[in-house]
Amino acid sequence: MCGGLHQEFKTFNCLDECCNSPGTCAAICPKNPAMFVARMREINGLDLHNVPRADKVVTAQLPAYAPHFYHGYSRAGLLETDVAALPLHSLYKRRDGSPKFLTRAELAAEFGIPENTKIMLVGSGHDDCIEAWWRLSGKRGPLLSMIADHGYELVTGPNYSLFTNQLRWDDMHSMKRIAITHQEFAAAGVPCALHLNARTPRDYERWTNYLRERDEITHVAFEFGTVWRWPLRRAFHLHHLAHVAAAVGRPLHLTMIGGMDAIPTLAPAYAQLTVVDAVPFLKAVKRQELTEGNDLKLRSHPHPTDKGEPISPLLSHNIGIARMRTNRIISEACAPPPVGCTAPTPQIPERRVSAPAVPSLVQDVAPKWSAHDRQTETEGLR
Repeated sequence: MCGGLHQEFKTFNCLDECCNSPGTCAAICPKNPAMFVARMREINGLDLHNVPRADKVVTAQLPAYAPHFYHGYSRAGLLETDVAALPLHSLYKRRDGSPKFLTRAELAAEFGIPENTKIMLVGSGHDDCIEAWWRLSGKRGPLLSMIADHGYELVTGPNYSLFTNQLRWDDMHSMKRIAITHQEFAAAGVPCALHLNARTPRDYERWTNYLRERDEITHVAFEFGTVWRWPLRRAFHLHHLAHVAAAVGRPLHLTMIGGMDAIPTLAPAYAQLTVVDAVPFLKAVKRQELTEGNDLKLRSHPHPTDKGEPISPLLSHNIGIARMRTNRIISEACAPPPVGCTAPTPQIPERRVSAPAVPSLVQDVAPKWSAHDRQTETEGLR
């Protein structure tokens, strides 16, 4: 089931990563039998195939670009946009799961967008946010019903983290929770994208088999935050994400959270693409204006505002620049090659570790350490 690991480190099995302190460690480890059994029981084992099936949920057509907003502060009036991506955890109180907004209109007003705006709810985020959703346990049911009643266009489920220096039981427990939470949304009638968190080729193979068997799943998602800081891991994930699209045998819609540089590889592989982009929002909050140079690279420049002056015009400008650029990149990626030219063949990525690259402007910058001080490749947006 696991498939093993390919590492440069001198290890015999994943227990070599064990800290040998079962009384204080939070990892899922057989050296702590009581906790290990409890964590296995809560997910009914590591096998993905025993996750219940759900009926297919019709999903609305989504545009190729979706600006991501973390809050609605420092703005005046309503920001006109055809679609908005908002944090899933903004809908409820983490302490007890009680809703913060009783209607879709209340949520739209809080984020300063028109009520008729298409809304995507993004489940990736800090560990404490996504773990809070899991801890709600039975309280998730009423929230799922409320989300279904509000009619949001798409939810990307929580992307529970996979760690590069942790026991594999932890990784596989996270993947099972991803499958379970996705199924819960679908069973409640909520359009939902399955997050494809993976660490090894075998992980991607398991997701591919899972998708093949469940034709009710039409949308998948991938969060590029920390992954994109490691150059050789970029090639690994791009190769396998493109292979998933080809191997499943039916059209899939991919929601990309960050990872603008991945568009040329993934846009031709998937039937449809939606890029969730927080850069225009983050730059506007920091009073920076986005421009695209003659070299087609995105840059930011200081754009000071007076005290109390809303950032609405700056935010609208930044979104316009990023949307135009994203649509152009997708169009160019999906265009047929000129006559006489042969498209490059993707190469299987190397299996060795690379040094982190300096984050580029057009990606969401995320720290490589989780809230639990564990190194992670696939943690959510920060």
